[in-house]
Amino acid sequence: ETADRDDDSPDALNNLKSPANPGNFAYVGNGAKVPKVSSSWCTDFDPAGTSPANRLGSNGLTNGFVLADFACTRDSGTGARTCPGTPVDQDWRRVFYRPDVGAVRDSTYVSSGYVDYDLVTVGTGDRADPLDKLTANLVPPEVPVHNRVYAVRDYNTAFGPPATIPVAYQESDLYDATANLIQSATPSDVTQAKNDLTAAKGWYVNLEEATAPAWTSLDAIGSRTWIGEKALARTVILSGVVYVTTFTPANQDTASSTCSPNEGQAKVYAFNALDAGITVDMDGDGTAERSLVVGGGIPSELVTVIREDGTVGLVGASGGGQKINVNNEGSLKRTYWVED
Repeated sequence: ETADRDDDSPDALNNLKSPANPGNFAYVGNGAKVPKVSSSWCTDFDPAGTSPANRLGSNGLTNGFVLADFACTRDSGTGARTCPGTPVDQDWRRVFYRPDVGAVRDSTYVSSGYVDYDLVTVGTGDRADPLDKLTANLVPPEVPVHNRVYAVRDYNTAFGPPATIPVAYQESDLYDATANLIQSATPSDVTQAKNDLTAAKGWYVNLEEATAPAWTSLDAIGSRTWIGEKALARTVILSGVVYVTTFTPANQDTASSTCSPNEGQAKVYAFNALDAGITVDMDGDGTAERSLVVGGGIPSELVTVIREDGTVGLVGASGGGQKINVNNEGSLKRTYWVED
């Protein structure tokens, strides 16, 4: 079960970093520190003027802010970056859009009974460098950034600060769901995946190709599975599904797949919120898929439209708005309506 805990009200977010703990904490109104995404992820995020995802307590009051990690800093004069450790350029993932948060009651990936947590979802991608010029123009050129989609479990859902400050998650605490072994045809793979996901504190999916496209062996960088796919809009949680749109810069394959001027490729993904499995038939062809090409250019986030005959999703790309079938399970009902 999932329920959206997102609140779009704007908030002033300047000076939220703790000098003693850069990148690991945000300060909220009652003085509590809310540990969030691990600084080891080394994302770069400027919170000024950005609306975060607010966590609401049972009394309707804000229980905390969910922010992408901003441990990495950039010198405004030289452009040099400072991050924990010494990550390579490909691991310098950026988050430009606020996370989406869903309240989850999980009875599947637990040792017994159920557990409640907030699922914090976010996609990485450099909006200021959608064509990967910062890596492609290096000498020698380097593989584009290894972008991902993250879904992190936050077990501190009670109102007010936790009794003790939790330890920041490391990426090793998350389950790599890229290969979707949770839906493998091999029973032993499924068992191992379930055990690993139960022990983890969330999951992530790499935005890379399963095999190296043939054209990559012909350019200056060489054969590779990372071809620059990135999330350039916020994630959306709806009825137990995480929707993410991505953009891949123009290449030989995108020229044929979009049937239009080569503006790159726009995709939408649908992940089961609990395990990143395939769960929605987005194009209505009778078969569920994990991703779907929706045109060229940089796509919008998935916008949900709730109607009397069901809920649909819309994604804007260079070819116009595309209708996406979404998960209609659950009981979405109109509770209040005013029409002038």
